[in-house]
Amino acid sequence: MCAIDGTSIRLPEEKALTNYFSTHSGRNKQAKCTMGMASVFYDVMNHLVIDSTLQRNKMSERLCAAEHLNFSQKNDLIVYDRGYPAHWLYQLHQQRNIHFCMRLRLSQTIAKDLLTQRNESK
Repeated sequence: MCAIDGTSIRLPEEKALTNYFSTHSGRNKQAKCTMGMASVFYDVMNHLVIDSTLQRNKMSERLCAAEHLNFSQKNDLIVYDRGYPAHWLYQLHQQRNIHFCMRLRLSQTIAKDLLTQRNESK
C-alpha cells in the first residue's frame, strides 16, 4: 500500500531560491514568502519514500503524482487524498494497470460520472 500527497512548503528567504520558486502571499495580512510544492510517493507499509519532488508552488499536485507513477510497481495500491480526482489521471492509472483509491465528494461531477458508469455496467 502506497500513498501520494503534496503540500505547499515555505522555503528559506534566499535570493537564489526566491528567484527560482518565486514568492506567494500567505493568509490575510501575511507578507509574501518563498514557497515550493513538495510531493511524496510513500510506501505506507514499509515506511519508505519511493520518490519525492520539490517544484515551483504553481505546479499541480496531479502532475507530480503522474510523475511519481513512473516508480510504481506491480500490485501497488496507491491511495490519494482530495484534490487529485481527474479523468486523465484515472485513465493514466488504468493504462499502466496501477490500482488506486482517491477520496472525492459525491457532489463532484467526476464522482457522479463514475457512479453512473458503474451502474450502467451492471
